[in-house]
Amino acid sequence: MSVYDSLVRIARRLPESVVRVLVFSFILGIFSLSTLVLFIIVPFERAARLRWRRILRRRGL
Repeated sequence: MSVYDSLVRIARRLPESVVRVLVFSFILGIFSLSTLVLFIIVPFERAARLRWRRILRRRGL
């Protein structure tokens, strides 16, 4: 039995309103994580990479 089948079996036991809230929360969570990665982690990572490149250039490496 796959994970998908297990999720469908669990969802059929729950009321429809609960399933809707769970699906909406899952989609919102994915959106929040992608926003976090795109607008917070990526710029900091790029700034850190540029800073290290500048430090290494000063040391002649």
